[in-house]
Amino acid sequence: MALFWLSASIYATDARRELVLEYLEVSKCEESVGSSIDTFVQQFSQQNPNADVTKFREYMYETMGWETLREPLIRIVMKYFSDQELRDVIAFYQTPSGKAVAEKSPQMNIEMSEVISANIINAIQSRTQK
Repeated sequence: MALFWLSASIYATDARRELVLEYLEVSKCEESVGSSIDTFVQQFSQQNPNADVTKFREYMYETMGWETLREPLIRIVMKYFSDQELRDVIAFYQTPSGKAVAEKSPQMNIEMSEVISANIINAIQSRTQK
């Protein structure tokens, strides 16, 4: 009997993991991670013109790339979404509007982060100048 429950538990975990992976795929999470790294590397290279940008990009992908972040992101999604919520969100991402959200979100998030970062820097600079 214990073996049955263990097997059922493993199957449920595997099925849930597959659902989360599907969510991450349709929401283009991997592309978003890559875009974020590329944007950061570009900003870094502008601020550090003598740096070896190729090595820095490689380092960032090794330490912050999809292969590194996939498992922690899976755990985060599992923590916050039920199976039904994941199925509903996946269904949305398969609609034309959902596909548009998935396609536009990475660039939109980059632009929003740039605005937030610029405002943080301005706030810190104005505060330190007082």
